Amino acid sequence: VISAGQATSVILPDGSRRGHWNGDGTGIGKGREIYAFIYNEFQQGRMKHIHISASHQLCADAERDRDAVGLPLPIIHQARFKPGQPIEADSGVLYTTYTMLSTNFSGKRQRFEQLTNWLGPNFEGVIAFDEAHLMKNAAASPHGGKATVDHGTLRGNMGIELQRMFPQARVRYFSATGATTARHMAPYERLGLWGAGAPFPDFAAFLVAMERGGVAAMEMLCRDLKSVGTYL
Repeated sequence: VISAGQATSVILPDGSRRGHWNGDGTGIGKGREIYAFIYNEFQQGRMKHIHISASHQLCADAERDRDAVGLPLPIIHQARFKPGQPIEADSGVLYTTYTMLSTNFSGKRQRFEQLTNWLGPNFEGVIAFDEAHLMKNAAASPHGGKATVDHGTLRGNMGIELQRMFPQARVRYFSATGATTARHMAPYERLGLWGAGAPFPDFAAFLVAMERGGVAAMEMLCRDLKSVGTYL
């Protein structure tokens, strides 16, 4: 919580807030880590947060983890609202899934807009991407190939747009397998690796460098991210 709090207190050169990546494996308690971080932000007066998860069935686990750390905010399950129905609660953790938010993402995007309308224009709370590797395939493959056309592309594009809409949000990525392939890191925009003032001008340049370096480059990347407090 301290590590992530320090990382997300930094503003990147492009004006967005630095994110933090948690690479803990299965069973260590990432749910409690998510809600402990949200609790810390709640103590600082931020009353709205987002938990994006793999499935609706895990909402019960989220409520268990919230209770375990003593967070007094309600969990608002987006599936309990009809598409297009406004969410009236003035505080809470909105629990949703990648599939729900990316439904019709190239069309009406009712679920995505239901979420962003609830957050309001200047949202500064937590966006927790649980199992963040589910956003893979958001980027085109290297050397001019076309993007993989599957659910991952829609999910990835949804995650990228959500981050860009709220540059001051506290973004957390939770995934034990996020750095296995460089191409799948496209949604991890808040690590400060590419963009204005970053080591690489854009994701394509980062991808070419990582592809050339292979596994060793990815290992060095994780080591360097850890050394600057962006990866745990």
